[in-house]
Amino acid sequence: MIEKKIAIVTPLRNEEKNINRLFDAVSKQTIKIFSWIILENGSTDGSKKMLKNRACPKNVEHLEILNLTENSINYELGLNYAIIINYGFNFLKEKDYYKQLDFVGILDSDIFLQEEYYEKLLLTFKNDDKLGISSGVIVNLDGTVEKTGNNWVRGGCRLWRQKCFNKTGYLVGPSADSLSTAKAICNKWLAYPEINAIAYSRPVGSRVNYRYYGEASYFRGCNPIYIFVKSVYQLFKLKFEASQGLFFGYFSSIFKNKKRVSDKQVLNYYRFYPFSRIYFAFKNK
Repeated sequence: MIEKKIAIVTPLRNEEKNINRLFDAVSKQTIKIFSWIILENGSTDGSKKMLKNRACPKNVEHLEILNLTENSINYELGLNYAIIINYGFNFLKEKDYYKQLDFVGILDSDIFLQEEYYEKLLLTFKNDDKLGISSGVIVNLDGTVEKTGNNWVRGGCRLWRQKCFNKTGYLVGPSADSLSTAKAICNKWLAYPEINAIAYSRPVGSRVNYRYYGEASYFRGCNPIYIFVKSVYQLFKLKFEASQGLFFGYFSSIFKNKKRVSDKQVLNYYRFYPFSRIYFAFKNK
């Protein structure tokens, strides 16, 4: 068994139906979780009461449940989601044991891990000193496999190597997983998933619409030609909703002159994407 200190942050709002399964999945992990920070954010469905009555799993050294109701942070994928996660990371950084940690990560409250999930991730990290961020892959609760490619690190069940996290941090913004991955890659870290580590979740489409992807693509600096080509590609695949949402989400953001990510490394990475991805793939080998 691999002995490393892991801290995970879980945002949670109105997940009464999932809490028992979430705790069960964490308690069955084959390795210890050093710290688990749950960010309860104004639940109205009984989640708060359930969490109050839950005992700390035996394999979790420190369990802390924070009530963010007073902050009135709306829980949804995008900017507000990233604000909640960042709040948890900042809270974690103030703990006396923070410098002792080997890995920090995110575990969404609707993602349920295979028993050997973290053990498999740690083995992958052990075998590659350049690996900065990793996750498993997600299988939808309806039995279908998530369509995200096997080379993409999932956002809701990822781990950072502590050295990578301290260097690159967690960037707040829509599609924060993409922002943080790009930042790590630009700083000579690798980011790829362990395809044998499985997590289960409800389909991505049930949580976010395609217009959001367009807005997030604009925020992180993707160039308009890339988005136009991608929208046309979705159209040829007869995915009309995806094509329309991506196109209007992105170009309406241009029209409204919305802000983009301020980090220059990330902005340049996505400005030349996907060529920058190929460039850094060779450079970081």
